[in-house]
Amino acid sequence: DGDAVVKGQILVSGIFEDKWGGNAFKHADAKIWALTKKSMSDEISLNQEKHIPTDKVVKRKKMKVFGLEIPLSLVPVPKWNYSKELSRKDLYILGRRIPITICKEIYTEEIIESVIIDEDEAKVQAERLVKTYEENNLKDIKILKKDVNQFIKDDKYIINVEYECQENIAYKEEIIVE
Repeated sequence: DGDAVVKGQILVSGIFEDKWGGNAFKHADAKIWALTKKSMSDEISLNQEKHIPTDKVVKRKKMKVFGLEIPLSLVPVPKWNYSKELSRKDLYILGRRIPITICKEIYTEEIIESVIIDEDEAKVQAERLVKTYEENNLKDIKILKKDVNQFIKDDKYIINVEYECQENIAYKEEIIVE
């Protein structure tokens, strides 16, 4: 308790000396609870682009047979500001999938507008980023303390979060004996 450790340091081992002075090997398992520090940092631009869909829609279909694509519509792929939605449907005969797939592509035109978000909106976006970070990186870790630093600099909303955590740092490693 209270010692500092470094990654790779052996804290628990299945190697022990038996009563005849020889070494014996047993499976060892442990939980090593440690106080750790983590941090995350991100920035949100206050100048953002907003994509607004219009009523202009282009639909295309194609069929894939044994990996070969066959167009079922002659409409060309739109080149500019379009978002793409793709759906696939595999074909089955008597409950067995056959190597034929029908693909639908729906392209919706978008107008791109530049918008300047306010500090409140940037804060909401930053809080979403922090929540995502915690869900992805700290899900099995107990957060003991969380210090959040937020500020605006050069048209960017910057968030820095420092965590003090308690986590199980143990990992198993096989010992290979020759």
